[in-house]
Amino acid sequence: MLHKAASKRSFAYLGGSRFIAESRDLLMSETIMPAFMAFPNHAAIIGRILAGYGELEYLFASCFAATLGDRQSGIRAFFRIKGEDSRIQITSAIMRPKFDSVGMKDVYNETLGAMRWCKGTRNQYAHCHWAYDIEDGLYFTDFDKAVKTETGDIMLHVEHLDLEILKQQEAYFRYTLDLLRYLEPEYRKRVGELPSHRYEAPSVKTQPPRHSPEGTYTPPVISLNRRRPPQE
Repeated sequence: MLHKAASKRSFAYLGGSRFIAESRDLLMSETIMPAFMAFPNHAAIIGRILAGYGELEYLFASCFAATLGDRQSGIRAFFRIKGEDSRIQITSAIMRPKFDSVGMKDVYNETLGAMRWCKGTRNQYAHCHWAYDIEDGLYFTDFDKAVKTETGDIMLHVEHLDLEILKQQEAYFRYTLDLLRYLEPEYRKRVGELPSHRYEAPSVKTQPPRHSPEGTYTPPVISLNRRRPPQE
C-alpha cells in the first residue's frame, strides 16, 4: 500500500481501501477503487473513456474494411492484429493511400491523429494507479518509468486530474467518434458504393490536456513505506 505524505487534512492512497467489517484476522474491503468512490463524477467519465475506446476501434476497423472493399475480411484482419498501436499502424499503412486517392487526405490525417490521442488517453487510465485527497482531488501515477532505476527509492511522478479536463477528454472522444462515422460512408460515396449519406465532417477540435497543467496544483509526495506516517 502506498501513502501520501502526512498532512493536516486527509491521506490519499494508492491501492488502498476502507474496511467495513473486521472479525479477528478477517478484513473486508468496501471497494476495489476507493478513489472512485470518493470522486464518482470523475470515475463515471473515466469508465466511459475506458469502455468507449473499443467502439472507436470498431469504427476504425470499419474504415479499413471499406478501403479493402470486403467488410468481413477487413474486420477479421483488423482484430487478429494484437495490440492497439499495431492495429492502427498496420492498417493505416494500407488505407492511407486509398483515402489520399479520393481527396480525403486532410480528414483522414485528422482522424488518425484523434484516434492515436484517444488510444494514448485510454492506455493512460488503463495502466495507472490512483490516489486521492478529499480536498485536493484525484491523482494518478504510472510505475513504468519509476521502476527503471535499479536501486534506491522508487520515485513516483503524480499527475492531478481535474473534472473539467475529464469533460474535455470525453468530448474529444465524441469528436473522434463523429470523425469515424463520417470517414467510412464518405469514402464509400466517393468510390461510387453509396449515392449519399447523412453524416457530416465535424469542425476540427484541439486535443485537450491529458492531466491538469503543471503549476496548477501541488503534487503529493508518494512513499512506498508500508507503515502509515503519523498525522501532524
